[in-house]
Amino acid sequence: MSPPERSAAAAPLGVNGRFLLGIGRGTGVHRVAWNWLRSLAATAPGDRRFIVAAPSTPENAPVLDLLRSLDRVEVVPARLRGRAAAHLWEQTRMPSILRARGCAALLNLANTMPLRPRMPSLLAVMDVSFLERAEWFGARFRWLYRLLLPACMRRASRLVTISEFSRREIIRKLGIPAERIDVVPLGIDHVPLTPPPAAVPREGPAWRPPARPYILSVGTLEPRKNIPLLIEAYRLLRERAPGLPHALLLAGGTEDIYARERLEAVGGVHLLGYLSEGDLDACYRQADLFVYPSLYEGFGLPPLEAMARGTATAVSRAGALPEAVGEGAVLFDPGSAQELSCLLERLLGDPMELQLLAKKGLERAGALKWESAGRRFNQILDGWLGAAGAQQ
Repeated sequence: MSPPERSAAAAPLGVNGRFLLGIGRGTGVHRVAWNWLRSLAATAPGDRRFIVAAPSTPENAPVLDLLRSLDRVEVVPARLRGRAAAHLWEQTRMPSILRARGCAALLNLANTMPLRPRMPSLLAVMDVSFLERAEWFGARFRWLYRLLLPACMRRASRLVTISEFSRREIIRKLGIPAERIDVVPLGIDHVPLTPPPAAVPREGPAWRPPARPYILSVGTLEPRKNIPLLIEAYRLLRERAPGLPHALLLAGGTEDIYARERLEAVGGVHLLGYLSEGDLDACYRQADLFVYPSLYEGFGLPPLEAMARGTATAVSRAGALPEAVGEGAVLFDPGSAQELSCLLERLLGDPMELQLLAKKGLERAGALKWESAGRRFNQILDGWLGAAGAQQ
C-alpha cells in the first residue's frame, strides 16, 4: 500500500467523517471523535492540514459549518440518504475521494474504517467490549462489530485507544503487537468547569426535571450499562431510607431489550430519553449525585462530564473507570446492588461528604484537557508519518 507521491509531511491528512452523520444524537464515540478532530486541528504543528470527507444532511449542516470555520480544516461533503448508504460510502467511495485530494494518510476517529483504505490508515478504537460479552449487544451490532472491527484493527497501520485498560484488552483479545497501539487520554474541558454544587443555583430556566432532588445516570440504556442493578439498588434505598426524597433519572436512548415498563416499575424512576445539550447540562448540574454502574468501559465520559459540572459522582469498579476518574469519584462493586444501595444512603444522607466528593471530581476533571489530547495525538502522527516518509 503506497501513499501518494507528495511527502507525508506536506500532504494533507484525510479524515473519515462518517461519524458526523446525525452527531446531534450521537453516543460517547461521536463526542470523542468530534473533540479529537477539533483538538487535532487546534494543535497541529507546521503546515499540517486536514480534509474531512463527511455525509451532509440538514441535521448536521451546523456541525459541518463549524468545521469549515476551523483553521487547517477543509470539508468535502457527500449527499447521502440514511445510515446504510453512509456505511457503503465509507467502505467504497470515501477513500477514493480523499486519495484524489492528495491525502497522505487516513484518520479514522470513531471505531470503523474502510477495509481497503488505499492509503496508510490510523484507526481509533474506544474499547473492545463487543468481544467481552456477546449478549450485551443486539444481533445486528454484534455481527457488524465482531466481524468488521477486528478486521479493521488488523489492517490499520496504527491504532489509537483511550486508556491503558483498552490497550491491554486489545493486546489480550486480538494479539495485536503493543508497539502498534498508542494511548490518547480524553479531555473533559468541552464542559465548562463549575464550582461545587453548593454554589450552583438549584433552579434554572432551561430545565424542569420530573422530580427534585434526584440521582442521575446518563448513557445509552444497553445491557452493558448495568441499569437494572442501579434500579434495584434504588429500590433497596427506598426501603432502607424511606425519608430520602430523591428520584432516579435515567437519560439516554433505550434498546428493545429494556421495556419502558420494566425500567419504570420501581416508583421514583423516570426515563428521560435523549436530551438536548442544554437540557442535559442543566440536568447534570442539578443532580445531587451521578451514578454510573457500567460493567465495561474503555474510558467513561459521562462520569467525567458530571464531575466537571461539580456533581458528586460514583462509578463501578469496572473496566477503565477507576483509571479515568482517579481520586475524583467513589467506587462500588458493579455486581452488588446491596453495596450500591448502602453507598447511596451514606452519600445522600451526608451533604458534607457530597460536597467534598464534588470538589475532588472537579480537581480530576480539571486535569483532563482536550488541548493535551490534541498535542499527544499530533505527536503520534509525527512519529507515524515520519516513519512512513522514511520508508518511501
